[in-house]
Amino acid sequence: MIKQIERYTNDVLSGKTKTGRLIKLAVERNRQNFEDSQKKDYPFFFDEKKAQHVLDFFPICNHWKGSKAGTPLILEDHQVFYMANLFGWKRRSDGTRRFRRSFKEVARKNAKTTEEAIKAIYHIALDGEQGAQVFAAATKEEQARIVVNDAGKIIEKSPNLTGLFKLFKFKDQYTRVVYPATNSFITALGRDSKSQDGLDPSMAIVDEYHAHKTNELLDVIESGMGSRNQPLMDIITTAGFDKQLPCFDLRRSCIDILEDKLQDESLFAMIFELDDEDDWQDEDNWVKANPNLYSSVKIEYLRDRFIIAKNEGGTKEVDFKTKNLNIWTDAASVWIPDHIWALGNAKPDFTGKRVFAGLDFGATSDFTALVLLSEPDSMGIHDMMCWFWIPGDKLRERERKDKIPYTKWVSEGYIYVTEGNVTDYRQLRSQAGEILERYKVETTAFDPWNAIETITAMSEDGHNMEKISQSISSLTEPTKEFERLALGGKIRHGGNPVMRWMMGNVFIIYDPNNNMKIGKSKSNEKVDGPAAAVNAIAAYKSSFNVVNWNIW
Repeated sequence: MIKQIERYTNDVLSGKTKTGRLIKLAVERNRQNFEDSQKKDYPFFFDEKKAQHVLDFFPICNHWKGSKAGTPLILEDHQVFYMANLFGWKRRSDGTRRFRRSFKEVARKNAKTTEEAIKAIYHIALDGEQGAQVFAAATKEEQARIVVNDAGKIIEKSPNLTGLFKLFKFKDQYTRVVYPATNSFITALGRDSKSQDGLDPSMAIVDEYHAHKTNELLDVIESGMGSRNQPLMDIITTAGFDKQLPCFDLRRSCIDILEDKLQDESLFAMIFELDDEDDWQDEDNWVKANPNLYSSVKIEYLRDRFIIAKNEGGTKEVDFKTKNLNIWTDAASVWIPDHIWALGNAKPDFTGKRVFAGLDFGATSDFTALVLLSEPDSMGIHDMMCWFWIPGDKLRERERKDKIPYTKWVSEGYIYVTEGNVTDYRQLRSQAGEILERYKVETTAFDPWNAIETITAMSEDGHNMEKISQSISSLTEPTKEFERLALGGKIRHGGNPVMRWMMGNVFIIYDPNNNMKIGKSKSNEKVDGPAAAVNAIAAYKSSFNVVNWNIW
């Protein structure tokens, strides 16, 4: 066994190297493989010479950026373990590569892109594959080019490699790397690439798999690998937000394989993550998701990110957990912490300011919210006021069920009650219209769902009504702006208790592209006020066309 693999195995299993449970399982699996390989009927063997050949190639390659630029790339023990496993294990039947798929999940900044770039260079030059084709694949071709550009930059910075490859550039980025001696190349492929036909990949690198909505790109690549004797598909990713996407399914399968619940001798998996019982706020645990801590990952960088996550919460906390600790996180438990929201409890003042509004219509038996937002004052602070409507029938029954003081808020004037068991939109039209006139509201942005008749009537009354699409791509920018203003103490809202309650109910919904919008996790948790506030911010921003937020 290669000394570094033996050392890594012993250090992980003894606890000297701190890792999560799943890395221990990967190490135990490999150790068992070595024991089984001593048996004559075991179908795999470890080719130490081949593994060492790959490992010896890495120091020939130089770093191309940062403080280490121009110096040889020296692998950490966990990287040696990963590379040697992929290239060293062979099939006794024909001597080809055992592992045809690898799944590596690790926090960002742990050099996985650099690893893949050098692995791709090795594959087209020294892996014994004539006419090798390496495709770096991502949801967008621009993202996929990062690996290709890294490969080109590494070759450029490595004296032992320069002159052996042809490098093709577009603007400042390398877009294609060619090794003429084997007639092989590295290039990028995205779902948005002009053509995905006629592929004959011998190796593929699928980057940030958590962002892939479907397996379409993987299927295209794998279907093209049929003529290759030992193709390799590397899937690399950090944690994501959406557990319904293909990445989380593959992750589950990998865990089942590591736990010996499923068998797949062609798949190799390493998942660097905290264990369920670990405190994410304890920096001693961060190394489990960051095996390159104190190398490519600086502890000061993580500490700075952690302080922001703790102080600001919300999406900052989610961002730190997913990107820096490799934790799959649907959303923050509290979007805007209550003590931060309370910074805006001073009385709002709309005097002499332009005013905009947002409307959010709930179901006919639920809340409707109207939120007014002023332009910022000289300190960048916006004033905000909120009004709410709810059907009066069964109000006390709803209060007992939800354990929310609706009747108290009604008596204090924070909620208007309409007669009957559904919202009386004629009453709402009259009262909301009077508010819009009183504050001389310029534009009211609204969610078109369940609102057309009332909005038409309000338009006829002379109010400027503007529809805003409720798609996540349309709402992400005004939602981020709301978050920025609230976390920065730039909203003066007067401490409306209904709005305060609803802010605590917000559950942020993400898509694979990090777009976000307001949602709720339970049916009795209302978020109409925050949703109306996002619409009001969109109305304000669209008034001077700062950005295109798909408002029409």
